[in-house]
Amino acid sequence: MQKGFIFGIALALGLLALLASYGLFVLENGSPNSGSTKILYYSPIQCGGNPWEIWYTNGGIFFIKAPTEQELVHAYYSNVYNVQILSFETKKVSDIVCLACSCPRGDIIIVSTSSSDAQKMLSLGWKEYSGWNTP
Repeated sequence: MQKGFIFGIALALGLLALLASYGLFVLENGSPNSGSTKILYYSPIQCGGNPWEIWYTNGGIFFIKAPTEQELVHAYYSNVYNVQILSFETKKVSDIVCLACSCPRGDIIIVSTSSSDAQKMLSLGWKEYSGWNTP
């Protein structure tokens, strides 16, 4: 009887923590596709052929140490397009990829940005992220 009670309390606390963290995300970023922010994704390609990698390779910006992809994406869109990226994450979508440089890497980059910045991003090849079944 006591084990079941303790398990129930632990489960309730876990769910409460999950809901609280989602609530903080929504408060900080607006609801996932509300009028204030938009969530977008991009399917990067292999061989350093993405716009931010080409920009970095061609001397568009210098870092003291090699930047992470997140730092590079933030810097590229901020400096070149005046787009403010609010959040950044990657998601693996496939283990199977072709070997050509024009092929996707097997992951997607998911960002959130303001609605006005999202329009710029959409014109640059980003797509609206609709959740679990994207792309």
